[in-house]
Amino acid sequence: MRINLLIIAILLFSFKLEAGKLRSCKQVYTSKLNSLFIGAICTIFMVKDPAKGALAPPTLGVNEAGSFKELCPSNLFAGCVSSQDDRPSFFMAPWEYDGNFENIKGKLVRYVKLLSNTKLVFESDRYLRFEINEEKNQFTDDLEFFFPENDGIIQYRSCRRGNGADLGENKDRIEKIRKTLQLDNIAILRNRRRLFLFGESPFDSFGPPTTMFESSIDNLSGDMAPPK
Repeated sequence: MRINLLIIAILLFSFKLEAGKLRSCKQVYTSKLNSLFIGAICTIFMVKDPAKGALAPPTLGVNEAGSFKELCPSNLFAGCVSSQDDRPSFFMAPWEYDGNFENIKGKLVRYVKLLSNTKLVFESDRYLRFEINEEKNQFTDDLEFFFPENDGIIQYRSCRRGNGADLGENKDRIEKIRKTLQLDNIAILRNRRRLFLFGESPFDSFGPPTTMFESSIDNLSGDMAPPK
């Protein structure tokens, strides 16, 4: 709802549209400058074009190696989080659990189904897929969970369909699920190659240290690595 209101306000202010007449992105104005501006707004926030209807579901699931078929998008500001994507904009640590696999899977299903506008659309032995469909606000989030065999780990991916921005809603939802089920993040050591000397950014990458400033930084939060 907040995203839609923001988009409408920008369009009304910039182009003085008649109230209540939010037309197709391609039909608002025909000039090149206005078309570029509208295109940028639609790309970032994924304004739904009434002529095209709802966005089609992506190809989801896991492959034989246990990796999600869909990565997070190339748009660094898209509403997507994944425990299998190393990029700082999208990465969240996988979870670990103790006890019976069927027990934690059942708890996860029961809780997620209680979330607003959420339905379970596919279930196999070790894979779950949910859809969060906000018809009023015209967006759909795809939420996946995978339980690797012989390993007490939960991998997940949550993404706004169409790769639009979500103001952190997918990230917040994932963290809410983790805290409610009292699951712990798995500490994963990674070499962050930072674009800026101080602080993390969405433009960081990962790989072996390249400068003396990075030689002792090697974990998720960027703290000093333990002494060898």
